[in-house]
Amino acid sequence: RAFRRGSGVDVFEQPHRDLKDKALNVLTDGLLQDNAVRQTLLKYATPAEVPGNEKTALVAQFAQQGISIDEGNADTGFAAAFNTVRGALAFR
Repeated sequence: RAFRRGSGVDVFEQPHRDLKDKALNVLTDGLLQDNAVRQTLLKYATPAEVPGNEKTALVAQFAQQGISIDEGNADTGFAAAFNTVRGALAFR
C-alpha cells in the first residue's frame, strides 16, 4: 500500500485513540510544524527515553491538539501519542 500525506494515522501500529480517525496531514501540517516538538521527537527513539521536562512540554502540546493522555489505557498513554506522532514525521 502506498502512503501519502492524506493517508490515515491508522497506518501505524496501535495509534493513539484520539488520532485513529485523523489524516496524517493533521499532524504534519499542525503539531509537527512546531520546531521544539519535532526536535524532541527526533532526539528520542522511544517514549521511555524522554526526560520529565520534555515529556511535560510534549504532553502540553499534545493537549493543545486534542490528544489527551491517560496512562490507564494503552491506546491513550504517552507512549501511544509519542509513537504515533513520531511515526508521522516520516510523512512531513
